[in-house]
Amino acid sequence: MNNNSNEQGYALVTVLLIVTIFMVVSLSFMGQAFSSVKQNTVVEKVSQSVSVAEMGVAYYKVALQDIYETEQPDVYTFLTQEYKKNPSLNYKLKAVEAFYDRIPPAFGIGPITYTKPVDFKKKDDPVYPIDGNTRSYFVLKDFYAVKGTDSINFHYKVEGYDNGEKTELEADTTISFQTLNAGTPTTSFVKKPEPPNCTDLSKLGETGCNQILVGSETFPSNSPNNLLNKTIYSTGTLTVDNNINNMTDVHIHADTLVIGNNLKNTDGIATGSTIETIGNVTIGNNFTADWTNLYIGGSLSVDGQFNLKTGPGKKEKALIRGNVTVTNHMDIGTDYTMCVKGNIKAATLSVSGTLYARENSIILTQNNAIISGPVKWIEKLRADEMAAFQNACGTTFDDASIIWDDNIETEIDNVNYN
Repeated sequence: MNNNSNEQGYALVTVLLIVTIFMVVSLSFMGQAFSSVKQNTVVEKVSQSVSVAEMGVAYYKVALQDIYETEQPDVYTFLTQEYKKNPSLNYKLKAVEAFYDRIPPAFGIGPITYTKPVDFKKKDDPVYPIDGNTRSYFVLKDFYAVKGTDSINFHYKVEGYDNGEKTELEADTTISFQTLNAGTPTTSFVKKPEPPNCTDLSKLGETGCNQILVGSETFPSNSPNNLLNKTIYSTGTLTVDNNINNMTDVHIHADTLVIGNNLKNTDGIATGSTIETIGNVTIGNNFTADWTNLYIGGSLSVDGQFNLKTGPGKKEKALIRGNVTVTNHMDIGTDYTMCVKGNIKAATLSVSGTLYARENSIILTQNNAIISGPVKWIEKLRADEMAAFQNACGTTFDDASIIWDDNIETEIDNVNYN
């Protein structure tokens, strides 16, 4: 009897212990479940506020795109008129300035404080509810722009709110004018390497580096002499601090070309080569081009002598849409054809080949200097001379047009969750 009572007592204790263990385990699972639900709710709220802030970023990117497209016709007309007045115009920078002045008023922001970076001061913070929900909305906070030489970068902060949760997104939208170009066939002879086999000018002398694509670059300190069979394509300003001598079969394209010293040697320079620019060419000393075609979309400035030389049977051209300024003597060799849309200014000028120019466009600065050789004034060309003129000069004297691609990129570069 006593044994049975002891066994029942032990059984009761065991049952109570098991029940207690199960209760503890169950409560633990229930606590974790409630914690997970609470955490998921918080994450969902944050995620919703992130989505609202992302809507804000997309809204302002589209707003900038719309303004760009709306203002583009007026800017196109403005740039074309300015370019006709001045073929040496830096139209990329002019486009930056034109859009920069037009975007803030169209964006509903003002007045503007012109500092760097520019902060477009707002009268108030515009609030945009999502689907009419006053507890879900985004707000534009900071907004400023930085002008570059060929782009405008807009930086702005958007706050997204959803049921009391807030997320901040900082974004950058860039309007780029790098592909903006003047529609002048005189700058389309050197083809862009696609793909290039070299993107580093310091490797210019190495085997296999003969199709070079760079942006705005300066040649290494050692002068790029004795180049052979190279294409150098720059999408910006190409600068040479020293000389370029003895080039053979070298083809250069750049937005602008700056050479600090000579582009010559005693035997001639750039044999069988091409020099092509969208904008200006500046030579710090003498320039002798031997068997070389020049296609200059802007102006040519030579602080020394300028000599165009040809060999037997050669028919090279120099097509220049801007002005030509030469501090010393200017010589156009036999069988060389030069077409200049702007003015020509030199100490003295001799023409053995063919020079097409506008009437009264040539100024000789040396006392009593006269033009040695004939000049074909385009205003006085006879009907039977027009075909030869058009074949020689192409569209050099035509009015330019402006060509661009839509290129607007947005990048979210900083995210703050609160």
